[in-house]
Amino acid sequence: MVIARRAGLTRGAVYHHFESKEGLLRAVLHEEWSAQADPLLALLGDRSVPARTRSALFLDRYLTLLATDGAFRDLAVVSTVVAPQAIEIADGVEQKRDALSGWSCALRLVFDEAGPLAEGVDAERAVFVILTFLHGLTIIAATEPASLPRGETSAAIGRAVTNGLFAS
Repeated sequence: MVIARRAGLTRGAVYHHFESKEGLLRAVLHEEWSAQADPLLALLGDRSVPARTRSALFLDRYLTLLATDGAFRDLAVVSTVVAPQAIEIADGVEQKRDALSGWSCALRLVFDEAGPLAEGVDAERAVFVILTFLHGLTIIAATEPASLPRGETSAAIGRAVTNGLFAS
């Protein structure tokens, strides 16, 4: 087992702490997302920045990380594409939903605070749009990472998606 060898442990020592490969995968994903998501969630919670701006910055930062940070891109792709199939499907989907609940709550607070949303859009629908956008970006990162926009284009996309959710 590569993980045991790299950690300088025996295979048995690894399985002493994790009941299975799936358990190890869950633990690694949880630990890595805790480290990666904290700065993103902090950005959403920074009330010194206007709510609409925080939403756009959040999208820009996620897109920038997908485009420029291989470790973040790998984590996002594995979490979205691989893990739900590697971990028993119901369990994998449930874990993904639980993990996204923190993001959903933070985004919902931003949209509740931001002011009037576009006609027919409430905070729940706005969160749905953002999470769908993030998943789509992650699939593109898995299949065509070179096509991900960078720099000012990334920021413009974040603003466009966010502005589309708000009343003029």
